Amino acid sequence: MSLVVLSGSFKDWEALRTTRQRLISFDISCQWPICETPTYEDDMSSEEMATALAEHLNRIMISDAMYVVNPTGYIGKGVSFEIGYAHALSKPIFSQREVGEVFLRSAITSVVSIENFADALKRL
Repeated sequence: MSLVVLSGSFKDWEALRTTRQRLISFDISCQWPICETPTYEDDMSSEEMATALAEHLNRIMISDAMYVVNPTGYIGKGVSFEIGYAHALSKPIFSQREVGEVFLRSAITSVVSIENFADALKRL
């Protein structure tokens, strides 16, 4: 079973949750998001933010692949950072929609729908 980490804007929180549920139904282990509602920066201390970042970077490091949930094509600075980190670790990175940032496009392994993602993982 593949271990996948999701990346996406909190603006797309419901899409992140739905995507996680779909991946699990395809027998793909998905590490994040694991909570029902997001915790926003304004509600966290600097120590909590540092811990959350370290935990998420660790999830990226131990994952087999990353799936970027961007139903409108939008990715923010945080997702850009996560894509860069996954790329530096030579992780395959799949995206739901084409990424608008030209320089990041070269880091994306493939643009693939959630329905076709399981097959794309098998081809790795």
